[in-house]
Amino acid sequence: MHWWNNVLYDTCSLVSLYEVNSVYPGFESQFPFILTIEEVLHGDRLDPMKAAYFRGRVRLVESPHPQFVAEAIGAGNLPKALSRVDSAIYVTALRRKTRVITGDIRLANALDKQGLLAGNMALALRSLVLEGVVSKSDCGNILVNLAGRGEFLLNPNKPQTWKTLEDYRFP
Repeated sequence: MHWWNNVLYDTCSLVSLYEVNSVYPGFESQFPFILTIEEVLHGDRLDPMKAAYFRGRVRLVESPHPQFVAEAIGAGNLPKALSRVDSAIYVTALRRKTRVITGDIRLANALDKQGLLAGNMALALRSLVLEGVVSKSDCGNILVNLAGRGEFLLNPNKPQTWKTLEDYRFP
């Protein structure tokens, strides 16, 4: 089983998965066990169409009580700029002791400080190329097509190529 199965996904990661699947149909089949919390499906970046798309494809886990989120924020373990939804993802990950797939470097760093691993869709794509599931050529096409839509798995100031992804690190 891949490292990105049975882990918690935030809003950014679901948006990335949706976008990659739209330029490379079937990509999502590599992600059969997506866990998330209800708040992610109502996040400000996940429009109603994408939320509906994922509603039947994800397994919802119990969201943390708002008091636990407030305590985590109050304890200074989270960056102030972290969204309410990402704060809830953070607390859920801590309580479940699980990895997180995120596009937010601040969330990834906060999790790392607590000893929890975080990855992102770029690392998943790289793993699929290294396993031979996705070709290097297809990977390059995915990255270029996403960039053309204004969606970036990699730093937008760098070439959107397999070579850039091959050397990529997160967090």
